[in-house]
Amino acid sequence: MRIINRNLFKTVLIVFGIIFLAGCSLSDSSSNKIEIIENAATKNTELNSARFETSLSREHMGDQYTETSEGTFIKLADGTYNWYEKNFFNDEQSVEMTQLDGKEYVKVNNGENSESPWGESETLQTSLSDVLRSLFGINLVEADIDEVSVHTETDKTRYTITTTTNYPERIKSETLQALQKRLEELKQENTQKEFIQGMEAQIQLIEETQYLENILTYEIDKEGYLTDFTYKATVSQKNGAYFNFITSMSLTEYNLSDTSHLLPSIDD
Repeated sequence: MRIINRNLFKTVLIVFGIIFLAGCSLSDSSSNKIEIIENAATKNTELNSARFETSLSREHMGDQYTETSEGTFIKLADGTYNWYEKNFFNDEQSVEMTQLDGKEYVKVNNGENSESPWGESETLQTSLSDVLRSLFGINLVEADIDEVSVHTETDKTRYTITTTTNYPERIKSETLQALQKRLEELKQENTQKEFIQGMEAQIQLIEETQYLENILTYEIDKEGYLTDFTYKATVSQKNGAYFNFITSMSLTEYNLSDTSHLLPSIDD
């Protein structure tokens, strides 16, 4: 059940990531800074390999729940990627996923002595661009931007973007449209009833949620690569509850000289 819920939550974040890619139309006061971030994101497509980490956390009245992942990728000659990601839900439960030469494999660990072998998925469920999308592109329009601040250090430059109320409303609307479309596809694919009900509940939750504050942070290293992205949001729900969400992703190493151990070996 936790895995299904986590997948639903990640689905929402993936959709947010998809929306981040659409491009920019900004005033001159912000456009130069945003263009620098866009160029760094585009430069990331030139990377031949990397290690990465992601984190997703939710805080409510002092209680915090965090999920993390670590992974790797290698760019192939045709521009596609072989990649691997291990998602940690708690100290015992994790799910590993890898895509190798156009095939996807999954392995589940539910605790001690409960690790499944690698199993091949019938279809590709996700992609590297879904996992790290916000490191490969951004989506902001002029009405989204309230303020852009810049902090420069020896080895990196940090851009912090505070959004207007237009941004969360636009994201919410486009997210719901994308999730509704995906829900209809899942129904046509005869997806298990539990998952359908879970996604319907998630859609209702988003409909009833107000996004009060949104801050986007991008870090560019001295080589010009976009190495870190963080999205912070404060939201309120219909019952009056307030939550703080933080999702982040980072490249911890890139263009490695030895890539021989970056990806798992799948036995036929």
